[in-house]
Amino acid sequence: MQRVAIVYESKYGNTAQVAEAIREALRGAGVPEVVSMKVDSADVNKVATFDAILVGSPNHIGGPTRRVKKFIRSLAAFDLSGKRLAFFDTYIGGDFGKAVAKMENEFKARNKDTLVVTPGLSLRVDGMKGPVAEGELAKGVAFAKLVAEQRVDA
Repeated sequence: MQRVAIVYESKYGNTAQVAEAIREALRGAGVPEVVSMKVDSADVNKVATFDAILVGSPNHIGGPTRRVKKFIRSLAAFDLSGKRLAFFDTYIGGDFGKAVAKMENEFKARNKDTLVVTPGLSLRVDGMKGPVAEGELAKGVAFAKLVAEQRVDA
């Protein structure tokens, strides 16, 4: 895998912190080009050219944010055959995995031939404003390694 785009939304900086940990882990795993960007500045035309696309969102009322949902829907306009996708979220309380599951389902409903490379990652945040809970960023590093091990030609 040569090029990875990480697109995320982050209100209090927690999801951004996870995105940056994933970015650094991918770089450390030898991925030559890894870029991360906030969803409101992401150009879907450019993002769709990457080998892998990772999308992250805070859990917002039991799902991803509106901007992230809109971004996922916009990916349906592109032929993503051979691309790899993965999703991650941050959550508090009992919302473990809710946004990830909804992002995956939203994407799969529109892009049936694109591979979601690994089960989504859901990281706990201590309180609405954070910080990311102790030990959770290590899960982000492990997630990045799973993504980096995927081959576009596999």
